[in-house]
Amino acid sequence: MRRWSEEIVYGRFDHVLDLCPAFFSIFYLLRSFNRQQGVLSQSRDFSVQYGLHSLTPCPVDETAAQIEGLCRPLWGLAPLIAGSTDFTHTELWTKGLIAGTDPESPEFWGNMEDLDQRMVESCPIGYTLAIANNRFWDPLDEGQKTNVAKWLGSMNDKEMPNTNW
Repeated sequence: MRRWSEEIVYGRFDHVLDLCPAFFSIFYLLRSFNRQQGVLSQSRDFSVQYGLHSLTPCPVDETAAQIEGLCRPLWGLAPLIAGSTDFTHTELWTKGLIAGTDPESPEFWGNMEDLDQRMVESCPIGYTLAIANNRFWDPLDEGQKTNVAKWLGSMNDKEMPNTNW
């Protein structure tokens, strides 16, 4: 019997449900990087350190690189959740989103500036909120929703980087 990693190499996915074990293995691996139980975010206190700051060739600050580590998995996770696939740990990403968009939190991602990598990372957040809002938006209270909306909206008067998102 082949492992999921061999299935990725050999492209043996006949149905979307064939992808689920592979994706979930990746998401559980990412979860294991969690330094403090319950939150995926960007600082030393609540962290998933993917090492993106040392691997990325792009000139981005440490916070933006770690936002990338939190947000990029959402490109795969959100469609699975939207398609009614059961994944029980979405609250880890939700808590990271709450902490990262709260200007009073030590986890705050900072305000967006012109040509900011944070704008690029806001794309998977917006996509996730659009297609899997029942797991990522609905659980937020009104203050948290306001913070997320303000953070995402803060790019509106800024110059957008050239991106393929």
